[in-house]
Amino acid sequence: DEVYALIQDEFLAVENRTEYVPLTDAIGRVLAEDIRAEEYVPDFDRSMVDGFAVRARDTFGCSDAVPVILPLGGEVRMGVRQTLLFRREHVLRFRREARCPEEPIVL
Repeated sequence: DEVYALIQDEFLAVENRTEYVPLTDAIGRVLAEDIRAEEYVPDFDRSMVDGFAVRARDTFGCSDAVPVILPLGGEVRMGVRQTLLFRREHVLRFRREARCPEEPIVL
C-alpha cells in the first residue's frame, strides 16, 4: 500500500497536470496529448535499414555458387539529396532513412 501511494503521488496522470507554455519553454516537458501529422512526412520513399542497392538486372544469373561482385559506386545518406545515379554494374550504399531513387532497385 505504501509503494502504491508513493507511485500515485509521484506519477500523476499527465492530464491532471496540464498547462500551456510557450514552445521555447517546452524543453524537457511531456506532451499532454498526441500530435499527428496531416501529411505523410517525408513525402518520399526511404530506406528503412542500412544496406546496399543494386539494379536487379545487374544480378541476373547470379547465385551462391556464382556470385556477382560489383564495385561500390557511392553512398546515399539521410538528409542529403541523392545526386548519385546508378551506374551499370555498380552498387550504392544506402544509410537508414536515405531517400530511395525512383528507378527500380533491389535494396
